[in-house]
Amino acid sequence: VLQYERQILEQLSPEHSYLKGLLALSSGAAYEVTGQDEAAFRSFQEAKQISHTFRNRTAELSALKRLGDLAMRRGQLHQAAHSYRQALELARIRDHQLLPVATQTVSALGQVCYEWDQLEEAEGYLRQGVKLSRKLENPYDLLSNLQNLARIYWIRGDRESALHLRREAEQIMFESPPLPSMAARLAVQQVRMYLCMGETQTAVLWAQVHGQDWKSDHLYPVELMKILWIRLWLAQENASNAFETLKEALPQARQAGRWGVVIELLVLQALALALNRQVSPASIAL
Repeated sequence: VLQYERQILEQLSPEHSYLKGLLALSSGAAYEVTGQDEAAFRSFQEAKQISHTFRNRTAELSALKRLGDLAMRRGQLHQAAHSYRQALELARIRDHQLLPVATQTVSALGQVCYEWDQLEEAEGYLRQGVKLSRKLENPYDLLSNLQNLARIYWIRGDRESALHLRREAEQIMFESPPLPSMAARLAVQQVRMYLCMGETQTAVLWAQVHGQDWKSDHLYPVELMKILWIRLWLAQENASNAFETLKEALPQARQAGRWGVVIELLVLQALALALNRQVSPASIAL
């Protein structure tokens, strides 16, 4: 992608400058998946500015969504929420309706509210995401919203609704297996849903079938899958395997400044240490 982008930029005539916004968007995605967060941030910022200048609403919306995702991984939840809300303002059309393309942004804002323990607000965004993804007939966005919504219903004690959404999520996963670019994120969410419901064995079996292909050059999916397996090993009280993976994942996340990921990994490290009855080091990790 990056190689082709350089070739296109060399040949691009001034009257086609609007294409630079789309090129910056695709190069940002390439940087992001290979773990080059700073380069991805610069590309998405450029995509946002150029798309705004040429009034390409869809490209600007996409750039804002990706900037929000980067902020989430950096642990900057307020910045993420700001980017997502800007994207939703762009997506509003008549009668305050949202363009269906905004479904991922709505879901992402629901995730921010979940992290803030604003479960009622999170539920509202995710229900809206379900509605938009059905309208767009997008099984992957629908699946993501159902997984997260099921977890919220379970936490709030509405077990019947949670199990209904879980069955629908499983059906979609069976009928429309995720594309490789989305598989890691959806796998993590599916396993977290099962673990939330206390079904460790189901989570392990599901991950063994769907979550094994994680040794690739794409750093971001690999990082997600490492988090998935750490959670599974902790659920099985296998602290030694969890420590091995934490040893790889933590320095990489620190070095890249993905502090949101670092926080999650440190919490998992504390749980692994507590499992080994190492209370003092667990407190230090916390």
